[in-house]
Amino acid sequence: MTKENIWKAIETFTEENAYWLKLYYLAGGREGIFEQNNMDKMIERIKKDVEEIKDK
Repeated sequence: MTKENIWKAIETFTEENAYWLKLYYLAGGREGIFEQNNMDKMIERIKKDVEEIKDK
């Protein structure tokens, strides 16, 4: 890790009102609001929806 890479990560996580940082915080650890398997299911659903749209 370099200082430059760390700053890029911080800048990315704080864009758009720190959306990604907030999501990471909420999803982090076992006590997070979102469970990992539920997020995986949501991502799979989104992928399926995108594929259905592409096929039309």
